[in-house]
Amino acid sequence: MGDRDNTLTKFNPAGTVEWTSNRGFEGDIWTHPAVGANGRIYFAHDQNTHGVGMVTALDPDDGSLKWEYKVGNFIRQSRSRPSALPFISWEA
Repeated sequence: MGDRDNTLTKFNPAGTVEWTSNRGFEGDIWTHPAVGANGRIYFAHDQNTHGVGMVTALDPDDGSLKWEYKVGNFIRQSRSRPSALPFISWEA
């Protein structure tokens, strides 16, 4: 689950927190996280300390950063499709 503090939280089936990942800076996570075939968790957020419109991949076990990609435009929507990571962005 994402929030308005750039924090993505993973809950276990019992509802307790397994880990949180905060990418810093003021930026909202508006998109739905996606899980890739490799188990990685992908999500996008408006901005962080590295720029505007960031797509991020996290390790599913501990939430550690695998990679980030700077789109350069705000990302406010996502679409769910199997084996795809579609995000919608626009210029501010």
